[in-house]
This record gives sequence, structure tokens and C-alpha cells, in this order.
Amino acid sequence: MMSTLSLPLSQPREVTRRRLSLRRVEVSPQGRRDAAAASALESVKSAVAALPARLEALVRDSLPNTPASEPVALETIMRGATTLPIRHNGDIYTLRVTRYGKLILTK
Repeated sequence: MMSTLSLPLSQPREVTRRRLSLRRVEVSPQGRRDAAAASALESVKSAVAALPARLEALVRDSLPNTPASEPVALETIMRGATTLPIRHNGDIYTLRVTRYGKLILTK
């Protein structure tokens, strides 16, 4: 015979969930080292903030300057890749060349 454990019907089973809680702890300042660290952190933040503009300038300068009315060869844009990420109005699109030579633009 097999015994089973049964709970009385008047007591509903309680299911508990564990949650991870995080809290921010303030650490006392350490004097001059904090000022140097804050200064270094600010310089790193400004350098990182300037990266997107610098990268865009590098890409813009590396492409040949052609008027907008002249067609550009797909090979010039793709540089041998089959996909190309494109940023437009804050969204990222992907231009893909299929094995049959068709272009597909997806969001």
C-alpha cells in the first residue's frame, strides 16, 4: 500500500516565491582619491559619449564622396558582407543580400 499526504481542505496550500532584493549602500567618501576617481570617471564618460560621433565621422570619411543623384555600387556599401546594419531615426534596420542577389530591408 502506498501512503499519500493530504492537507485538510480548510487550509489552502501556500506557495512562496523567493525574490532577490537589491539596495544601494552609500559608502563614506575617501577624500582626495574620490576627487581623482570622479575626475577620471567623468573623462571616461565624455570619451565614451563622443564615440558614436567619431565612428560616424570615420564611416562617412571612408566612403567615397559622390553626389546623391549618382548610383553607388552595392559592393562599395556592403564590402563583401551579406548583411549591413543601418541606423535610421534611432531604429536599427538590416539590409540583407540574398543568395539570388535580391535586397531585403528589415527592422
